Amino acid sequence: ESLEEIILPQSLEVLGDSAMEGATALKELVLPAGVHTLEYDSLYNCKSMTSLTMSENLSEGSVNNNMLGSCNALTTIIVPAGVQFVPENFAQHGSVKEFVVEEGNSKYFSQDGVLYGYDEEGRQILISYPKAKEDTTYTVLEGTVEIGQDAFRSRESIEEIILPEGLEVIRQDGFAYCKALKKMELPASVTTIEYDAFYGCSSITSLAIPKSVT
Repeated sequence: ESLEEIILPQSLEVLGDSAMEGATALKELVLPAGVHTLEYDSLYNCKSMTSLTMSENLSEGSVNNNMLGSCNALTTIIVPAGVQFVPENFAQHGSVKEFVVEEGNSKYFSQDGVLYGYDEEGRQILISYPKAKEDTTYTVLEGTVEIGQDAFRSRESIEEIILPEGLEVIRQDGFAYCKALKKMELPASVTTIEYDAFYGCSSITSLAIPKSVT
């Protein structure tokens, strides 16, 4: 429990069940590039950890949903240059205030702590606005064509989001449960608004849907 630093071997591939559960003094952790699996409760209750550097080999289905349980001090997730997949439980972790993408990453980038990426056609997507980011207003970057699924879901501080002309798609639950959100204008370029995109946005009194939406 007193360990503040743990250096994992570069040969490590799997972080097993409850591997670091209860390492309550651990401040930061760097996952070696070769780690491809994070099992159940592998980092559970690392309650002092403020920074986590991702592995470059994680893939969909390789990260257990509860592996970051009770890591309530985790404010920074670092995405190395070789990362090609950010799991949902990293992107949606409740205490995160910023994503930091290292230079040279071809799939992701960050701006003001917000995680962006590119689709298969190289088009720009907003993937995740940090859940614990405290700003009340945010302007989505020019050139963004899509608000990703759950990108702003349950972000409790945000009151106004400014969307760029050229935005085309708002994915499922993109802005769901943004209970403080009061102001938003949808640009005329929007063509697709998926299921429950604005569900639970109880502070919005009106929202004009562009004629371009089908």
